[in-house]
Amino acid sequence: MKNKERLIGVIMAVIISVAMGALFTFLSRRNWTPEQAKMMPPAAVNYILSIVESVAVGIVVALVIPIAKLGRKLAEACKARPGTIKFNLINGFPFTVINSCLLGTIMSGLGIFQARRQMPMEVLIKQPPFVKVWLGSCLENLPIAIIVSYILAIIISPIVVKMVGPGGPPPENRKPEN
Repeated sequence: MKNKERLIGVIMAVIISVAMGALFTFLSRRNWTPEQAKMMPPAAVNYILSIVESVAVGIVVALVIPIAKLGRKLAEACKARPGTIKFNLINGFPFTVINSCLLGTIMSGLGIFQARRQMPMEVLIKQPPFVKVWLGSCLENLPIAIIVSYILAIIISPIVVKMVGPGGPPPENRKPEN
């Protein structure tokens, strides 16, 4: 069961991280001035790099933090049966909050750092401090990331669980809900 939970967590992290990488790139690029856009890599390169970074961070998070286990434990505490809508709604919540917060803060920081690294010194001097831009970016993008991630988690998790196979005791050994 532990290996299946971990596998489910990693698969979910990869899928959601791809979406989050693309989302964060879109959200950051929409605020660029034409001058900033000229200093940055082409959009395709920007998207690919962001998605690769996001997937790498997502996999590390999934391997370090047992998000799938947390979701299952929370759903069990709320007396939700696996395979039900209630279970999926509750199970997806820890994944969404933890993954979105960690991915959002790390990806925002990386994106801002990379953008600043490519700016000429005369432009960089006129920019607000890194921490101010980073926190502003996190606060602006986090609600959107949480909503998108939650919707994806609810839609995708039942599919991933069916592909991997459910964890836990066999159905005949499960206690029926009242």
